This record gives sequence, C-alpha cells and structure tokens, in this order.
Amino acid sequence: MDLRADDSARAVDIAKHWLGRLEQSSVAGDVVAFSNLFAPEGWLKDMLCLSWDFRSLSGKQKIASYVSEKPSGTTRLARAGLHDVEVELSSTLGPPSFESMPLASDGQGVRATFRFVLSSPLAKGRGYAYLVEDASEWKAFILMLSLRDLIGHEEPCERPLGIFPDHATWEEVQARRAVATEADPTVLIVGGGLTGLSCAVRLTRLGVRALVVEKDGRIGDVWRKRYRSLRLHSPAHSCEVMSEYPWPRLYPKYISKEKVANQLEYFAMGEDLVIWTSSTLLPTPQYDEAVQRWTATVDRAGTKTVLRPKHIIVATGYGEPSVPRLRGADAFKGVMYHASEHRGAAPFRDKKVVVVGAGNTAFDICLDFFVKEASSVTLLQRSPTCVMSVQTSDELFHSVSYPEKYAIDDADFNAQHMPLPFLFKLQAAVGVPVQKAKDKALLDGLARAGFQLTWTVDGDSEELGIPGFVMKRLGSGALLDTGCGQLIVDGKVKVQHGEIDTLEGDAVVLTDGTRIPADVLVLATGHRPAIETITSLFGASITDKIGTRVWDLDAEGEHANAYRPTSQRGLWVAMGMFGHPRYLSKYLALQILAEELGVKEER
Repeated sequence: MDLRADDSARAVDIAKHWLGRLEQSSVAGDVVAFSNLFAPEGWLKDMLCLSWDFRSLSGKQKIASYVSEKPSGTTRLARAGLHDVEVELSSTLGPPSFESMPLASDGQGVRATFRFVLSSPLAKGRGYAYLVEDASEWKAFILMLSLRDLIGHEEPCERPLGIFPDHATWEEVQARRAVATEADPTVLIVGGGLTGLSCAVRLTRLGVRALVVEKDGRIGDVWRKRYRSLRLHSPAHSCEVMSEYPWPRLYPKYISKEKVANQLEYFAMGEDLVIWTSSTLLPTPQYDEAVQRWTATVDRAGTKTVLRPKHIIVATGYGEPSVPRLRGADAFKGVMYHASEHRGAAPFRDKKVVVVGAGNTAFDICLDFFVKEASSVTLLQRSPTCVMSVQTSDELFHSVSYPEKYAIDDADFNAQHMPLPFLFKLQAAVGVPVQKAKDKALLDGLARAGFQLTWTVDGDSEELGIPGFVMKRLGSGALLDTGCGQLIVDGKVKVQHGEIDTLEGDAVVLTDGTRIPADVLVLATGHRPAIETITSLFGASITDKIGTRVWDLDAEGEHANAYRPTSQRGLWVAMGMFGHPRYLSKYLALQILAEELGVKEER
C-alpha cells in the first residue's frame, strides 16, 4: 500500500470539499456560511478580489464584517460572486498536500491552490488555502484571494503570431505603437530600473500605453555605475526579472551587477517598451480633477515636452544619497565620498580606510578594500545591525520558497500568501531562533569583535529578523553577509562604534574622543526616504494628501502607498526588491486597467 499516494488523495478530497463550500457560500452571498469556513483565528488576505485594495483580516468576526460591508448597496461577498472554483493539480507547486505550519495547528494541515472566477468585475482569480482540522471539521487558517486577469483583457501568455493583415513587420507595428504612446501616454512611469520596467511590461501587455522616463543614458546604468564587486545577495532564481526572462543555466548563483544591468536592458528591448532615456520629470506636475489628467513636463536630453497622462507611477526606488554634514570636512586631506560613488578599491592600496555604516553596502565595500590591500579597514557602526549569512538565508528561505523546481510565478504566489502580521509571529516564535542557531559561530564571533547585533525593528517588542527589516524598512538596518563578517571575526576588518564628531587632516574623531587614522572615508550612510523624492517632484503639499509614509506597514500589515491607490488620484508609487515589482506590478496594472475600462466601481 502506498501511504504517500493515499495521503495525497485524501488531501485532494479535503481541499475539494472545502472549496465546494467556499463556492456555495460565495454564490449565495451567505456571509455566515462564508465566515464559518474559517478557524477562530483564521486569516483572509484579499488582493483586489473583494475590494480594489489589499486587505489582511484575522478572526471570523472581522472577516464577516468585511465581506458583509455594502459600499455599493450589495455586500462585498455577493457582489464578487466567486464561482467556478477548481483545485489546482498540475502547477509546479504540486497538488493539495499535508503540511505543517507552526502556530496554525498542532498537527498537519492541508495546503491547496485553486482557480476561480469573479462575477464583478468579470475576472479570473487564483487562491491559496491552508486548512486545519477544527472539531473534526476542516477550516481555513489562511485564505488568500488574488485577482489575476480581467476576462476579455487577459495578459498574453502565449507567443504572438507576428503576422499582420497589412503585412507590416513586427518592428513597424511596434514603431507605430511607440509613436502613439509618446504622443498620448495613459501612464507616465518615472524611473527605468527593474520596478519601472516591470510596471511598464504589465501595462503594455494589457494594452495600456505606458511611457518610461529614465534619467540615465542607458537602461541598466543604475547597476553598471555601482561598485565593481557588487553582486546580488539572493540566489539567481529568486531574482529573475520576470518568468519569461530566466537567468541562463550556467550563470553564477549570486549574479554580478554587470549581468543584472545587461538583463534589464534585454528585458526592456525584448518587451519593446517605450522609453525615453536621459530624461527627467520636472517639478511640479499638476492634476486636473475635471478631466482627470496630469500636466507634466519632461526634460528629454534638453528638450522639454509637455505630456497629459492619466496616471503617474513613481518608480525611483530609494531617495537621494543621505550624506551627513561633518564638522571639519574642509580640513580632511584624504578622499571622502558617499558609497553611491564607490567604483572600486584598487586605487587605494596601502591606504587607511574608514567606512561609515553597517549594512550590505558597507560590508561589500569593506571586503573590497581588504581584497585590494588597503593598509587598514575600519567599519564605523552607528547602530546595531541584523545579520544573517547568505548560506543560512538560502537554506531557510530561498531553497524552501524559491527552489528552481517552482516556476517563478508559482514561487512568488506561494511566498506572498501569508499575511505579514502572522509571518512576523512565525518569525518571532520559530524563524529567528532557528536563524540564530544556524549562524551561531558567525554571530558569536561578531559579538566578540564588538559588532553590535539586533533582531528587532524600530522598537518592536518581538524579534522579527531579516523579514521584519525587509518588509518594514526595505532592508535598511539589516544585511546578508557574503564574507565580510568573517573578516571582522578574524580582526582583519576592525569595528568602532559611535558618531563622528569632527574630521581632522588625517583622522576621524568620534564623539567619545576616539581617533581613527584615515586616508579614505566612505559614507555608506544609505539614502533619504522615498517620500522626499515624491515631494521634490510634486511639491511639499503632496503629503497633505498621501501622508509621509511609503512602504511602511499599515495596521493590517499592508504596504502604505505602494502598488495600491494613494489619496491623490492618478498618483501611484512602486518600489521594492526583485520579487516585489515582479509580483506586485501586476496588481498595479490591473487597477489602472480597471479604471480605463470603467469597471473599477466602488466595492
């Protein structure tokens, strides 16, 4: 008897039975029956299916209250009319299976993914359910409902024919599309990095005219211009730009910045995106509420062009470099620059180097100076840092959530199903203790060397580790160590703590009087908040409408002002690391498409 096959069949039966009840309650608009599908502390994560927003709710009472709301005269549940529910059996995630999830159940639950159709808007969706046994009845501990396509306006997933009635070439057809887009873009995207390109791809595939303006002269320069030793700190598969653009099989696991730059350029060319390089959006675009369009001026290599887009997406990433004002800077006789200007350590052989900061960039630059034989390298740490080795990150996260057997779209879907408040509980209870144990030798060595460690974010009472820093601060204050940590443990890179009081001709002096000899001072002090870039473009008054928070989490654990409506109509913000724009750009594009089609009614 094959017990594994028997378990698999039972998991499928459990999932199908529960999904049948989900469909029945949804078609009937039965709020009570729907809420009774959940465990007492269960979660509903709604990604544009029951409202045009991202919501995460915990507990049957909150879930029932949400789905029973009547923003347009009909309950959210009845209006959505979720139906044609089918369990997925053949995705790369596999069919329903028994799996354990700490804090969700004492035993094993059933994980299942499924497809469904919505009545309003007429759309296709994809769902994730983790079911637990509660009093001999299977109920949802987590249910995610995700909008995937508006029916009749699906994102293409098959190779186009490339043969046209007028016998035009592909290039001629794309050139005509480019002319129309430049003349009257529906969406103006500010920033041609991965985030901006991802948004442009999603919109263009959906038939929405999207124009990208990029300040550099070449797509990918945002990576090319950075320090030579830069490489990704996450494995290649998790850092694909999109499913159609996998990294070549024999590329290294941790991709170099030159290959990233070239892949971004190939991505833009392969998708025939309409891009103006050497171009910037000038302050201050004005929004006309009457016609619901912006008046925006773009400086394109010295030529000013006025555009009237309906939407502007700010995809400029981090803000400007954060450069502290240092007393005595004029007296310093050495070389001083921000980390964003670091091009390599080779010119500074035999020099005494001080690097201010303790994040990924600071560690990378310290490693660079050591390899290029600086006479001494000192890292000045101003506040404690959350550290995890790339090996542990790969073992505990990427090899689990992003194994190469998963198609990247499936991996993203699987990784994003969990509401962040529950993820944080898992991290505090299980994740961080395991991470600390895996990296014990490294962490103990860093502590002995005087490097200060933390696992809490902005005064949190619980230790959230790397995921907390990524989700709350886009990684600021945390790092994945690729080798500099061991140099600190071995005393080859020295550590000092504190703030700079003043600079002397050949030294950095700290507020406690410590004097550090220096020929080179590198300020790996990060970047200004993204809201500052937005206010520089749209004026300080924009914060009166959208507030001052971008990416920070709201009360339900969803990102504020990112990939979701801001309070300024027609203004969107997109940002994040590789997985975020790859996954979330589709939701942003669907919201804009729904507005263009007139189906984004209140719900």
